[in-house]
Amino acid sequence: MMPGMDMKKLKKLMKDVEKIDADRVIIEGKRRIVIENPDVMKINMMGKETFQIMGDSREEEMEETFSENDIALIKEKTGKSEEDVIKVLKENSGDIAKTIMDLKQSKESTFPWKKVKYLVFLDLMVLARPQPSTC
Repeated sequence: MMPGMDMKKLKKLMKDVEKIDADRVIIEGKRRIVIENPDVMKINMMGKETFQIMGDSREEEMEETFSENDIALIKEKTGKSEEDVIKVLKENSGDIAKTIMDLKQSKESTFPWKKVKYLVFLDLMVLARPQPSTC
């Protein structure tokens, strides 16, 4: 018996426990956790359901997949290739707005504005140079 626990309360709590038959439990997020041959208990306490899972677990890396609609939208907005879009989408964890902004920014920065200004400046300097006298 658990110290400080009333037997009547403990029996009442045990009525709200349900065993669930399952072959596998999969938890997906940034990574995937797979629990084989699990013992799953559903506990209903104070109006909330809680699941207790015990078993042999392993972790798997999740392959990020993006919808064709999202890729088409980004390609349309940025004019970039599908490979570039997918690469930047992965870097941005699937954030479509940030991907569009990053790809548009890289598109704008491909033209060497600094070099052009510098070349124009050099041309002006050459034109302004005094010509040697022929006397």
